Amino acid sequence: MPYMYSPDMLRDSLAKIAEHCSELGRLPADVRPAIYIFTCVHADRDTAIDYAVARLGATYAQDFRAKAGRYTLVGTPEDCRARLAEYVDAGARTVFFASACPDDHVAENQRLLVDEVIPAFR
Repeated sequence: MPYMYSPDMLRDSLAKIAEHCSELGRLPADVRPAIYIFTCVHADRDTAIDYAVARLGATYAQDFRAKAGRYTLVGTPEDCRARLAEYVDAGARTVFFASACPDDHVAENQRLLVDEVIPAFR
């Protein structure tokens, strides 16, 4: 299961998997596409980005300012719904959400995901 993937990277990988399945006589439908994605949902987009950049930067010891928007689900609930739709359109059928925010925002991040982001995909 990939992580730090953009929707385009996922789409390309799934096309390669389909090719390999065909070569092996397997059905691509036998593979359930999944993505592991870091998230930070907040009412304020800039705060969400700052939280994710700080958490991921500390975890991976690098500057995540440019990468946050490319490989994460970060921003307002509306931003995150739009970004998640890109992953779903790319083929994701299972999504594992990991918090990329300060410990004191994890519960609110999860609440926003459950109440304001995920329901759009049921």
